[in-house]
Amino acid sequence: MKIPLFYIFKNFTARKLTTGITVTGIALVVFVFAAVLMMAYGVEKTLIATGSDDNIIITRKADSFMASLQGLMQVSTQVKTSVNPITIAGWRDAFVDRMREDSRRLVDLCRHTIPAENQLLVASDRFVREVSSTVRGLYHRLGLPVSAEYGAQLDRTQEASRQRDRGYSYDDVRVAGFEYYDAFVDEITARSRDLERDAA
Repeated sequence: MKIPLFYIFKNFTARKLTTGITVTGIALVVFVFAAVLMMAYGVEKTLIATGSDDNIIITRKADSFMASLQGLMQVSTQVKTSVNPITIAGWRDAFVDRMREDSRRLVDLCRHTIPAENQLLVASDRFVREVSSTVRGLYHRLGLPVSAEYGAQLDRTQEASRQRDRGYSYDDVRVAGFEYYDAFVDEITARSRDLERDAA
Protein backbone atom coordinates (compact mmCIF):
# COMPACT_ATOMS: atom_id res chain seq x y z
CA MET A 1 0.00 0.00 0.00
CA LYS A 2 1.38 3.41 -1.00
CA ILE A 3 1.67 6.24 1.49
CA PRO A 4 -0.43 9.18 0.28
CA LEU A 5 1.57 12.24 -0.77
CA PHE A 6 -0.39 14.58 1.50
CA TYR A 7 0.67 12.43 4.50
CA ILE A 8 4.36 13.08 3.72
CA PHE A 9 3.80 16.85 3.53
CA LYS A 10 1.68 16.76 6.67
CA ASN A 11 4.60 15.06 8.51
CA PHE A 12 6.92 17.90 7.49
CA THR A 13 4.73 20.42 9.25
CA ALA A 14 3.91 18.16 12.21
CA ARG A 15 7.56 17.30 12.89
CA LYS A 16 9.15 20.71 12.40
CA LEU A 17 12.24 20.10 14.53
CA THR A 18 13.11 16.76 12.90
CA THR A 19 12.49 18.19 9.44
CA GLY A 20 14.59 21.28 10.21
CA ILE A 21 17.51 19.25 11.55
CA THR A 22 17.41 16.91 8.52
CA VAL A 23 17.30 19.77 6.02
CA THR A 24 20.06 21.62 7.88
CA GLY A 25 22.22 18.47 7.98
CA ILE A 26 21.84 17.87 4.25
CA ALA A 27 22.59 21.54 3.52
CA LEU A 28 25.76 21.41 5.65
CA VAL A 29 27.00 18.26 3.88
CA VAL A 30 26.42 19.87 0.47
CA PHE A 31 28.12 23.09 1.63
CA VAL A 32 31.20 21.29 3.01
CA PHE A 33 31.49 19.16 -0.14
CA ALA A 34 31.24 22.27 -2.37
CA ALA A 35 33.75 24.16 -0.18
CA VAL A 36 36.28 21.32 -0.40
CA LEU A 37 35.89 21.18 -4.20
CA MET A 38 36.34 24.96 -4.44
CA MET A 39 39.42 24.85 -2.21
CA ALA A 40 40.98 21.99 -4.22
CA TYR A 41 40.33 23.86 -7.46
CA GLY A 42 41.87 27.04 -6.02
CA VAL A 43 44.99 25.23 -4.78
CA GLU A 44 45.42 23.53 -8.17
CA LYS A 45 45.07 26.85 -10.02
CA THR A 46 47.51 28.54 -7.64
CA LEU A 47 50.11 25.82 -8.10
CA ILE A 48 49.72 25.96 -11.88
CA ALA A 49 49.94 29.77 -11.95
CA THR A 50 52.96 30.04 -9.64
CA GLY A 51 54.86 26.86 -10.53
CA SER A 52 57.61 26.45 -13.08
CA ASP A 53 56.70 25.12 -16.50
CA ASP A 54 59.86 23.01 -16.58
CA ASN A 55 59.69 19.44 -15.33
CA ILE A 56 62.67 17.17 -14.71
CA ILE A 57 61.55 13.56 -14.56
CA ILE A 58 64.00 10.81 -13.60
CA THR A 59 62.82 7.27 -14.29
CA ARG A 60 64.06 3.71 -14.09
CA LYS A 61 62.70 0.40 -15.31
CA ALA A 62 59.95 -1.30 -13.32
CA ASP A 63 62.01 -4.40 -12.46
CA SER A 64 64.54 -2.11 -10.80
CA PHE A 65 62.30 0.34 -8.92
CA MET A 66 59.68 -2.17 -7.73
CA ALA A 67 62.13 -4.00 -5.44
CA SER A 68 63.37 -0.88 -3.65
CA LEU A 69 59.93 0.75 -3.57
CA GLN A 70 58.29 -2.36 -2.17
CA GLY A 71 60.97 -2.55 0.53
CA LEU A 72 60.48 1.13 1.35
CA MET A 73 56.69 0.72 1.59
CA GLN A 74 57.07 -2.36 3.78
CA VAL A 75 59.39 -0.63 6.24
CA SER A 76 57.36 2.58 6.25
CA THR A 77 54.08 0.75 6.90
CA GLN A 78 55.65 -1.44 9.57
CA VAL A 79 57.13 1.56 11.39
CA LYS A 80 53.81 3.44 11.33
CA THR A 81 51.49 0.54 12.17
CA SER A 82 53.70 -2.26 13.58
CA VAL A 83 52.23 -4.50 10.88
CA ASN A 84 54.29 -6.01 8.09
CA PRO A 85 52.05 -5.43 5.06
CA ILE A 86 53.38 -8.56 3.34
CA THR A 87 51.39 -10.55 5.92
CA ILE A 88 48.15 -8.90 4.75
CA ALA A 89 46.39 -11.01 2.15
CA GLY A 90 46.43 -9.32 -1.25
CA TRP A 91 48.69 -6.42 -0.19
CA ARG A 92 51.45 -7.12 -2.72
CA ASP A 93 48.97 -7.54 -5.58
CA ALA A 94 47.25 -4.28 -4.65
CA PHE A 95 50.63 -2.54 -4.39
CA VAL A 96 51.76 -3.79 -7.82
CA ASP A 97 48.40 -2.83 -9.39
CA ARG A 98 48.71 0.69 -7.95
CA MET A 99 52.29 1.08 -9.22
CA ARG A 100 51.26 -0.24 -12.64
CA GLU A 101 48.48 2.37 -12.84
CA ASP A 102 50.74 5.19 -11.57
CA SER A 103 53.41 4.25 -14.12
CA ARG A 104 50.87 4.35 -16.93
CA ARG A 105 49.66 7.76 -15.71
CA LEU A 106 53.22 9.12 -15.70
CA VAL A 107 53.78 7.99 -19.30
CA ASP A 108 50.46 9.49 -20.41
CA LEU A 109 51.24 12.72 -18.56
CA CYS A 110 54.59 13.03 -20.34
CA ARG A 111 53.27 12.03 -23.75
CA HIS A 112 49.94 13.87 -23.79
CA THR A 113 49.73 16.55 -21.09
CA ILE A 114 53.05 18.23 -20.38
CA PRO A 115 54.37 19.96 -23.52
CA ALA A 116 57.57 18.29 -24.75
CA GLU A 117 59.51 21.56 -24.57
CA ASN A 118 58.79 21.70 -20.82
CA GLN A 119 60.17 18.22 -20.11
CA LEU A 120 63.67 17.12 -19.26
CA LEU A 121 63.53 13.34 -19.08
CA VAL A 122 66.46 11.45 -17.56
CA ALA A 123 66.99 7.71 -17.15
CA SER A 124 68.03 6.86 -13.62
CA ASP A 125 70.80 4.46 -14.62
CA ARG A 126 72.41 7.17 -16.80
CA PHE A 127 72.06 9.69 -13.98
CA VAL A 128 73.70 7.34 -11.47
CA ARG A 129 76.52 6.23 -13.79
CA GLU A 130 77.17 9.60 -15.42
CA VAL A 131 76.06 12.13 -12.82
CA SER A 132 78.50 14.84 -13.87
CA SER A 133 77.69 14.88 -17.58
CA THR A 134 73.95 14.41 -16.92
CA VAL A 135 73.75 17.36 -14.51
CA ARG A 136 75.83 19.49 -16.87
CA GLY A 137 73.42 18.53 -19.69
CA LEU A 138 70.42 19.51 -17.55
CA TYR A 139 72.02 22.87 -16.76
CA HIS A 140 72.78 23.39 -20.44
CA ARG A 141 69.17 22.64 -21.46
CA LEU A 142 67.88 25.02 -18.78
CA GLY A 143 70.26 27.72 -19.98
CA LEU A 144 72.14 27.84 -16.67
CA PRO A 145 75.91 28.16 -16.34
CA VAL A 146 77.92 25.60 -14.38
CA SER A 147 80.51 27.40 -12.28
CA ALA A 148 84.05 26.03 -12.14
CA GLU A 149 83.60 25.23 -8.44
CA TYR A 150 80.32 23.37 -9.02
CA GLY A 151 81.81 21.57 -12.04
CA ALA A 152 84.71 20.37 -9.88
CA GLN A 153 82.22 19.19 -7.22
CA LEU A 154 80.28 17.27 -9.88
CA ASP A 155 83.50 15.61 -11.06
CA ARG A 156 84.41 14.62 -7.47
CA THR A 157 80.89 13.24 -6.97
CA GLN A 158 81.21 11.28 -10.19
CA GLU A 159 84.53 9.77 -9.12
CA ALA A 160 83.24 8.95 -5.62
CA SER A 161 80.16 7.33 -7.14
CA ARG A 162 82.32 5.06 -9.28
CA GLN A 163 84.37 3.94 -6.28
CA ARG A 164 81.52 3.62 -3.81
CA ASP A 165 79.99 0.33 -2.74
CA ARG A 166 76.33 0.96 -1.88
CA GLY A 167 76.44 -1.57 0.93
CA TYR A 168 73.07 -2.93 -0.06
CA SER A 169 71.48 -4.37 -3.13
CA TYR A 170 68.06 -5.36 -4.33
CA ASP A 171 67.31 -8.19 -6.63
CA ASP A 172 65.21 -7.05 -9.54
CA VAL A 173 61.57 -7.98 -9.07
CA ARG A 174 59.99 -9.34 -12.23
CA VAL A 175 56.47 -7.96 -12.61
CA ALA A 176 54.17 -8.19 -15.61
CA GLY A 177 52.15 -5.34 -17.04
CA PHE A 178 54.84 -2.63 -17.08
CA GLU A 179 55.77 -3.04 -20.75
CA TYR A 180 54.23 0.33 -21.72
CA TYR A 181 56.22 2.09 -19.01
CA ASP A 182 59.48 0.20 -19.71
CA ALA A 183 59.29 1.12 -23.41
CA PHE A 184 59.00 4.77 -22.32
CA VAL A 185 62.07 4.39 -20.07
CA ASP A 186 64.00 2.96 -23.05
CA GLU A 187 63.11 6.10 -25.03
CA ILE A 188 64.30 8.27 -22.13
CA THR A 189 67.57 6.32 -21.91
CA ALA A 190 68.27 7.17 -25.55
CA ARG A 191 67.43 10.84 -24.91
CA SER A 192 69.67 10.88 -21.80
CA ARG A 193 72.64 10.07 -24.00
CA ASP A 194 71.74 13.15 -26.07
CA LEU A 195 71.63 15.19 -22.86
CA GLU A 196 75.17 14.06 -22.01
CA ARG A 197 76.38 14.98 -25.52
CA ASP A 198 74.87 18.47 -25.05
CA ALA A 199 77.03 18.93 -21.96
CA ALA A 200 80.24 18.12 -23.82
